[in-house]
Amino acid sequence: MGYRDFYNKDLAFLINEELRWNPLYIAKRRAKSRLRMYANLFCRDMRRILINAQSECNICGKKDSLVIDHVIPISKGGKNIISNVQVLCSKCNTLKSSKIN
Repeated sequence: MGYRDFYNKDLAFLINEELRWNPLYIAKRRAKSRLRMYANLFCRDMRRILINAQSECNICGKKDSLVIDHVIPISKGGKNIISNVQVLCSKCNTLKSSKIN
């Protein structure tokens, strides 16, 4: 099973998977780490798809320094799905941080 099969999994799924090999306190820590890793890989792949010459920031409209941002952050329970990502400039992404838009 490749990492792309885990893009849309949630924390509970990954904890249950880790419990096969680890005690609960280690399983939770490893599952959170894996979820962040999958989010980073997902953003890398989505960047290739979503950011092109016509792309602009969803907040301010700038066309430079664009990044992929989760609308509902992974830390707040958001998932790695296409409907949960948006294109933002670096400045707007920093200002948004882990807030939910």
